[in-house]
Amino acid sequence: AETEVRKAIALKAPDDETYPLLARTLAMQGQFKKLTAELSGVRLQNPAARVDIGGALAAAYLAQGDAGAAQSALDAVLAESPQDPYGLVLKARIEVQRGDVAAARKSIDMALQSSPDDLEALLIKADFELTDGKRDAAQKLLEQAIAKHPGSVAARYAMTSLALRSGNLEGAKAQVGQLKQLAPRDFRTLYADALVAFSSGDAAGAPRAIGIVNSPVCRSSPTRSARRRSSSRSRCPAPCCPAASRSPRRPSAAARAVRSSRTAVTSSAQPSTRSSIAPATASAS
Repeated sequence: AETEVRKAIALKAPDDETYPLLARTLAMQGQFKKLTAELSGVRLQNPAARVDIGGALAAAYLAQGDAGAAQSALDAVLAESPQDPYGLVLKARIEVQRGDVAAARKSIDMALQSSPDDLEALLIKADFELTDGKRDAAQKLLEQAIAKHPGSVAARYAMTSLALRSGNLEGAKAQVGQLKQLAPRDFRTLYADALVAFSSGDAAGAPRAIGIVNSPVCRSSPTRSARRRSSSRSRCPAPCCPAASRSPRRPSAAARAVRSSRTAVTSSAQPSTRSSIAPATASAS
């Protein structure tokens, strides 16, 4: 995907379309240092594109532990779009790092007011509710997340964890079944399977699943390493070549390259949000 995006840039495709795609691609690969080094100086014309790349930069700085630079990039995003849900979620993350959980809760509430079905905001809100001992409220939020984002591995992993905390083994098994259909080799699927096996008294199944998680193939998975480092994302911009849709003429080489790069990025995308709800039986396993 990165090769296709860079090809589009070399062919002089519009910066407002290519650079947000490059930011998303680098974030998916976990190349946060490269992202900030290459894109921190990019200046775009389209407001939505500026918000996209600014959010990616803020998340990348945060993943590198540079809270100051993350805050600066985030301030630019929220100045452009104060109600941007992704910006508000990033704001909440920074506030949590600073120990201001009350402010983080407010930021997440604002994100959900702006975008009630935002996946990451729902997962973090569920985590807050669970921290407060409100399991029913947390479950409703996770049910909403799954209903609106049925392909989210993160949401189903969080629901598995909550089911185990609540002693709902059958519910946990049902979620693991869905995870196996969605992403059978994802490390969260394998780990959830191990936890359910352990809770079911399957002494052989739990070590087997954990062994797969710790296998060299799984450990070296680019998807796993990228997810482990961050849940950064940058949203796709609008369709890349509106002029082509109005004209029967063949798109330019640059437009074709952008389209190809967007297809490559989309086809390789995986749900990147990780819930911070820890599995209830993790310490026991």
